[in-house]
Amino acid sequence: MSIDCESTVLWGVVLYADIREFTRMTAKIGSKNALIQVGHFYDIVDKCIGRFGGFISNKMGDGVLSFFALGKSIEPSGKEAAILAALRIQKEIASSSEMICSVGIGISSGEIAYVNNVFVGNPINLAARLSSVSSGGQIYVSEETIPLFSSEKNYEVSDTIPITLKGLVGEKLIFSITSRSCFSDTTFEATQEIKSYG
Repeated sequence: MSIDCESTVLWGVVLYADIREFTRMTAKIGSKNALIQVGHFYDIVDKCIGRFGGFISNKMGDGVLSFFALGKSIEPSGKEAAILAALRIQKEIASSSEMICSVGIGISSGEIAYVNNVFVGNPINLAARLSSVSSGGQIYVSEETIPLFSSEKNYEVSDTIPITLKGLVGEKLIFSITSRSCFSDTTFEATQEIKSYG
């Protein structure tokens, strides 16, 4: 596969969701049942990402890479959309009668290069690392991705968490996001059509 050097640089928000302890679960329930779990996972993530105006770039077995608000500059609404999508994913997985696994989610934002539907950038690496160190049901968000304000008031943001991540230089400051008991995302509307990034 050849990659055209004429890539496009955009700004956006990255959400990476990953099934926790997938290898152990597969060994316990067998490959066929594990694949059924992946299917349920994809169904929930597809619905939640689309609901908030994001799009899925890659499905990699037990992980999903998605983007929000890809464009020439960061859209504050994209940060809010990604966080609300993550909260909705966790809520639906926790309440699902079909899911026996849990999911960790990482969210980051910044400069992303793409060409021929291949996406590369530090925010992708950071979101994947945040997902990998999160526990089941947890959402970690990078420092630059926390919205300056939340119109929804649907979630709580933890105090700053300093963390060192494998493969990334220096200590990162991140936050943990949890939903409030009154969580409701029915009033949120994505402000732009995300799939028109090309």
